[in-house]
Amino acid sequence: IEEKVCGVEKKTTTAEAAEVTSVAPSATGECEMEFKKHPHTNCHTDHGATPIHGNYHHQSLSHGECQSKCKADSKCQGVVVHNGAKSAEGHCWLITDIDASKCQSDDGYDVWIEEKVCGGEKQTTTTEAAEVTSVAPSTTGECEFEFKKHPHTNCHTDHGATPIHGNYHHQSLSHGECQSKCKADSKCQGVVVHNGAKSVEGHCWLITDIDASKCQSDDGYDVWIAEKVCGGEKRTTTTETAEVTSVAPSATVGCKFEFKKHPHTNCYTDHGATKRKCAANSRKLSSSDFEPRRVSE
Repeated sequence: IEEKVCGVEKKTTTAEAAEVTSVAPSATGECEMEFKKHPHTNCHTDHGATPIHGNYHHQSLSHGECQSKCKADSKCQGVVVHNGAKSAEGHCWLITDIDASKCQSDDGYDVWIEEKVCGGEKQTTTTEAAEVTSVAPSTTGECEFEFKKHPHTNCHTDHGATPIHGNYHHQSLSHGECQSKCKADSKCQGVVVHNGAKSVEGHCWLITDIDASKCQSDDGYDVWIAEKVCGGEKRTTTTETAEVTSVAPSATVGCKFEFKKHPHTNCYTDHGATKRKCAANSRKLSSSDFEPRRVSE
């Protein structure tokens, strides 16, 4: 769906994936700095960055206040902050000499690195959504199960689920093998697995009596919950993103259009849209038809 963007309007920021917090460049072509998020990452001494004040860090700051501290320090190139539940504590480390390729994967932290944006450039922001691992039901009308991912979540005793075998868990299993263990147990409704670096250890907890609303936010775990699919439906395994395709607003204050994705949606006659018909003798399109045009108010 097209949306109007005028002048050097704000960037849109959404959670996870390549998140961007930015200041819109001025219409005069000057350069500004924006912070780009590198989720589940930690950059520190001997691992991709140098803390500006040693191990000292600011506390009780929002992410925006932390980034402002960085902008006020001429040496600062980025910040390290907690994510998940600990983000509320407001810890903020300022870093310099950043080499992101040498930073470490760490589920408890996010790194925001400053990047320069000049003129009227437009940044695209995407966000992760829930992954689905599924088995296509047969065309005979039988029911099958698919597993839907609930990232950064843990369901356990008194917190949304009951472990089937107490604290016992399978080890050295892939996520697919873990889900197969669940499908083979008539009581199993889902599985809990490690994410991030610890996922390679292959720990697998089978759970039942699931109430997802009572599960806990936990950056070290993911929960996959089995859902029944019947009939001849076909489910696709995807990681959805809220994609935005955009055209940079011009440096002279005018309006342009961008396309914003609305996934798994259909708009047609009598259902939210009217289809435009093309004449049978429509002329062949030329390259000029795709050039951005000024839109009057």
